[in-house]
Amino acid sequence: MYFFFLPFILVGVAVAQKNFIDGGFIVQLRPAANHTSRSDAHVGFLEALDKRVGGQFRTRAKYDHKLFTGLAIQLMNAEQLVDLAALPNVAKVYQLGVYSLPKYLHQVDSLLQYSPSVRPVQQRVLKANGDSPFLGESVHTMTGVDAVHASGIKGQGIQIAIVDSGVDYLHDALGGGFGPGFKIAGGYDFVGDDYDGYNDPTPDEDPMDCFGHGTHVTGIIGANGDNVYQMSGVAPEASVYMYKIGGCNGAIADDVIIPAILRAVDDGADVISMSFGGPNSWTNSPLAVLASSVVEQGVVVTISNGNEGRSGIMYSWSPASGEKVISVGAVENTAVITQTFTTSVPHNPMTYVSVTRPNVAGAPVPGVPDTPLPVYAVQPFQDGTPSRDCQELPPSVPENLTGLAVVFSNSDNVECSKWSLIATRNPAVIIQWRHPEVTGSASVPTITISDEDGAWLTEHAGTGNLTVSFPGPPIDSSTGDAGGLMCNFSSMGPTVSPDNRLGFSPSISAPGGDIMSTWLTKDGGWAIQSGTSMAAPYTAGSAALLLQAKGKNAAGDIRGLLQATSQSLPSSRSDGALLQTLAFQGAGLINVAGAISAKTTVSPTELSLNDLANWEGSHTISLKNIGTEPQMYTLAHVAAGTTVTTSEENNEFKPYPVPLVSSPIGVSFSQDTVTIEAGQIATFMVTFTPPPDAKQKTLPVVSGWLTATSSSGEVVKVSYIGVAASLVDAQTISTSKFLDPNNLLPNIMPVDESVAQTGPRNYTLTSPLSTWPIYHFGLSTPSAHVYVEIIDANTDVNSNVPHGDTSAKVKRLNWSNWLPPPTGARLPVPTVPTVGPVAEFMFLPRGGFLHYYWQLDLINFANGTAIPVGQYKVLLRTLRLFGDESNPDHWDVHVSVQFGYVPA
Repeated sequence: MYFFFLPFILVGVAVAQKNFIDGGFIVQLRPAANHTSRSDAHVGFLEALDKRVGGQFRTRAKYDHKLFTGLAIQLMNAEQLVDLAALPNVAKVYQLGVYSLPKYLHQVDSLLQYSPSVRPVQQRVLKANGDSPFLGESVHTMTGVDAVHASGIKGQGIQIAIVDSGVDYLHDALGGGFGPGFKIAGGYDFVGDDYDGYNDPTPDEDPMDCFGHGTHVTGIIGANGDNVYQMSGVAPEASVYMYKIGGCNGAIADDVIIPAILRAVDDGADVISMSFGGPNSWTNSPLAVLASSVVEQGVVVTISNGNEGRSGIMYSWSPASGEKVISVGAVENTAVITQTFTTSVPHNPMTYVSVTRPNVAGAPVPGVPDTPLPVYAVQPFQDGTPSRDCQELPPSVPENLTGLAVVFSNSDNVECSKWSLIATRNPAVIIQWRHPEVTGSASVPTITISDEDGAWLTEHAGTGNLTVSFPGPPIDSSTGDAGGLMCNFSSMGPTVSPDNRLGFSPSISAPGGDIMSTWLTKDGGWAIQSGTSMAAPYTAGSAALLLQAKGKNAAGDIRGLLQATSQSLPSSRSDGALLQTLAFQGAGLINVAGAISAKTTVSPTELSLNDLANWEGSHTISLKNIGTEPQMYTLAHVAAGTTVTTSEENNEFKPYPVPLVSSPIGVSFSQDTVTIEAGQIATFMVTFTPPPDAKQKTLPVVSGWLTATSSSGEVVKVSYIGVAASLVDAQTISTSKFLDPNNLLPNIMPVDESVAQTGPRNYTLTSPLSTWPIYHFGLSTPSAHVYVEIIDANTDVNSNVPHGDTSAKVKRLNWSNWLPPPTGARLPVPTVPTVGPVAEFMFLPRGGFLHYYWQLDLINFANGTAIPVGQYKVLLRTLRLFGDESNPDHWDVHVSVQFGYVPA
């Protein structure tokens, strides 16, 4: 599970949510003019806060660094309204968020689809002598890293910092030790093994991993190639520092991430890799801003862009939303490693997936004897067998299955499973096929195989002389048509900024699907995982290769080099398939060899055209010939598919796969060719015009590349992205069942029920409350400003955002003056009386499959005061994307059904 990180202005018990630390805030400070040090700013703030809350707070962390001055605090009384932004020296306030490091994305069936018994595939048995292409090297072939390694460039002299769950530095492929002289040369544990994101960290000097994620990431970056899988990391000669920010359950909070990033900078990192975050396409979250500040110090920062591709466009992650970082999308590997066992009767090695806990994807099944095991086949239940007849095995099955490999299949009745019945009879290993269970027991090794292999084993087990042997040789299988395309889980941009700009996210993409790498040695030492968590460290290692080749002073050029030389990806392997939108792939798949050998540079390498209301159609491009010969460059335009981002019927974003249409943007160049002498620079102009046939209601994302092809055949690219519609015209408040299949949003729902109110309802004021109303709302687009307030039920306010297809009179509204103005301008003449605020949010992302909607208990106002007896409605006001706060037409307004509190 991944969590949002959401900036927040006012504290109230009503808005506490499980993905935040109750009463917790990150406060960024600005040194006051009359203060001589950054620490003086802390003193002024803490003294003022102490007076305001009477000492009812604690300081979780202090940050005294040139890149970030501030504190992490936690108010002990969450019911106390505190306008932190009004205290001395405060620059920004953010609610203290909690994330979880990603867990496995692989499912058993997705691994089995690559089994050579299921469909024809290319396969290769691992050879330890290295006389054939490396099994783990398919990703390096995709990106040109293999050629870079062959030239002798492997990251020597480059320091890569990883901010993650730690590393199993005792792993042979990771150097077998920790400290100076080892591959894992340094680092720090900021939290301790017992840290869960909410409790107090117990830091120490030892960043040993107990979760696994960080070890996998580290292997992608720097594993030695002389291992059983012959898998080399991208930069095996780089020096790695690990900054552990997660305990054994993988949860992390912002207040430990910040010092880890700062420590990495202070320790001399050339590259920082981070693979965590939460859905938030705004560019101004604290970690996104901090990461961009680090880039300005000459450090390359790569961050995973998120695993929520199913939620569609404009759902990228923070901190990958940072404007200067390299945010990375994930591309499917062209091959996947599967484990096998062999049979005594001639047959190809049979691929399997272990479902024995811990079920590390791609790893050998643990606990199976290494001697040949006789096979015993349990005959299947017949299709349609009633559940009551699934309670026992056939009488012919021995009571004692010790030392046997027991193969069985289930029927189409999912309750007719033999696994638990067989497990009690002590088999050496259980081999299941057809409708398999996907969980096993640590005490009974269990694997799943293809139906074809299962039927073969069952048939030949009857001969009485069939045995199976573990482990068999691992197999390298082609991933077929999916290989080399974007992973369906990879999150999509673009990002949005407070100054009304769209940004690239991801910046580029890298291998992230079916990636073999190191794992905790206690759990087998190797695993296959999928995620943008794998793509970010791959890019970090690639950056190290570029820095070795071009020098550390090139750090500021790495993002542009990777973008300009990237490989454009199609949306599918079908004939005539459109190129994938850049909202999904960024500039494309990295080509590290091409980036190193490039004889031309281009600037800028990405262009934001913004939306129609803020269209930026004219741009100047510079080309530099860094080769030794004159070159004539031919200029061209390559369009990607235009997205059908939202439905024409409502304002909801379309989930993956986002439809693409051919509706290219208009592009005109100031010239068709440009000739540049060696070492010289030339410029040309380009003008973009929106496609005339774009359906603006669908918020079409237009994207593509400008290409410059030299007379020697080299191609460099400039990527662009924009929206051929006015975003401020798009409704922000979600009013469909897209985010909540059971109820229209916004709604009010009793805490102990699952159906929303459809009319007025009263709640009894008891102490404690036996039930109370909860307010739910969702956003169809990001919003920079959201108000949730209580109004009297008789207040004359109409929604201009009605439910579903119903209509309501539209009335222009003006703001209440109850709240202090946190962002400056306030709407004129406060004509709408409110009873009190429930919450005020800044820079909320839109809803998606990971986080559907926000819920607020309607018990107290934001200052902790109980809502008294009376009849009320909820007034929701949201600023449309790229809207002007001072323009009433840029606000969506919704009024809820009536709810009331009556005396007990």
